[in-house]
Amino acid sequence: MPAARLKSVKIIYIFDTMQPTPILKAIFTLTALILCGLIKAQIINYAHGPEQDCVNAIHISANGQFYYDMPYEGYGSVSEVNPKNSCLTYADENSVWFKVCIANPGELNFCIQPEDGNADYNYAVYNLTTASCSDIYNNSTLEVSCNSSNGTFPSNCTGPSGGAYPMEEPTIQVDAGDIYYILVSRHDGSNTPDGFYIYCIYTPTGIISNIDCNAPLSVNNNSIASLTLYPNPAGNTLTLYLPAIKQGQSAGIIIYNSSGAMVKQVADISQPKTLLDVANLPTGLYYYIINTCNGQHSGRFLKN
Repeated sequence: MPAARLKSVKIIYIFDTMQPTPILKAIFTLTALILCGLIKAQIINYAHGPEQDCVNAIHISANGQFYYDMPYEGYGSVSEVNPKNSCLTYADENSVWFKVCIANPGELNFCIQPEDGNADYNYAVYNLTTASCSDIYNNSTLEVSCNSSNGTFPSNCTGPSGGAYPMEEPTIQVDAGDIYYILVSRHDGSNTPDGFYIYCIYTPTGIISNIDCNAPLSVNNNSIASLTLYPNPAGNTLTLYLPAIKQGQSAGIIIYNSSGAMVKQVADISQPKTLLDVANLPTGLYYYIINTCNGQHSGRFLKN
């Protein structure tokens, strides 16, 4: 009999002669086995956070790379994925949400790489350009890419990377102004403490916006009644309509490109209707802030 086994039997025998309660005996027996090396105990730290809810998704900027050194556990305040409408048969088990804002048309291509090759990370992508997080559960058409393959990671990558392995899916065709939410979920029994990487560096430069498309661009994002900026998408001109502006008041507008750089500014607007020349702006997604006496208003538009 191995020495460790002999030690554990001796310790348990001595304790047993003391006639402990069944619960104390079970606790002591397990402790003895661990101390003698028969059971290896491993404490795993799991991540928890608001980003486990879709509405608090982490914004991924252009060519972003994120590393999480420990796995997520559970899901957010509610389960947001219906396994009947998704390839994720375990829904949003042990998951975290990311968000990608599209500045220019092209192909979205990302890769999830587990730190431990035996860990089973899955994903799903949802197009929420004209929908919200609350629509995901009942609307199966919002899921545009998904993979729950439990392969052995021969490519060391899971995602819409355009590869031929079971964990890889076709790249996603995207248009300027699109908003995509990515759910990364882990389902496996390895119980390893390792996290994962998520890469967007494979998406061509200029497609992913550096600006969070859902975040307010102004300190005070109050709604201004009847304020409109049209048409959207825009051609060579935009019309700014401010019917509530009064005599002696003025307003201003600042326009930013998808990288956050200011590309146009117009101040001292005092008329209810103003034409803005945007002919020199390249095709793409733009953001704007309108300053008035009643506060600030932010939004976005496409330039054709």
